[in-house]
Amino acid sequence: MTAAQTEVKLLPDWPAWLLEVVQQPTTGKLKGPAPAIEGLIPEGGRNNTLASLAGTMRRRGMGEVAILAALREENAAKCSPPLSDGEVQVIAQSVARYAPAKNGKRAEEPDGTPHERPTARRMAEVAPEEVSGCGRDGSPCVT
Repeated sequence: MTAAQTEVKLLPDWPAWLLEVVQQPTTGKLKGPAPAIEGLIPEGGRNNTLASLAGTMRRRGMGEVAILAALREENAAKCSPPLSDGEVQVIAQSVARYAPAKNGKRAEEPDGTPHERPTARRMAEVAPEEVSGCGRDGSPCVT
């Protein structure tokens, strides 16, 4: 190994706001309802906004037909320019694959497995484990 390959480079300190977010305990619950959709939904945010709206309706038990009807109305009234009807149908069909929420809990994945949200963990909390075969030629990693 060359000196450059063994040199350790430290990462910069995290910003205070990011540390605060990471150190907060996770509850698996959202902090509150999504903000109301006010004004026009511009290009670049239309799909995400309509998909979020569809997800809210699906969690509350609405079916694909009702979701599609509501998305069509919101698309026509608020999206600038409106998405094509085909794109709106794809959003409704995609979201309708998920089961509605049960007893106030998050929905399951389409295959029935519980829906898991990603979580953050400090590296100091992760137990080290040996890794083998990570070199490009299949050789063990140097630890």
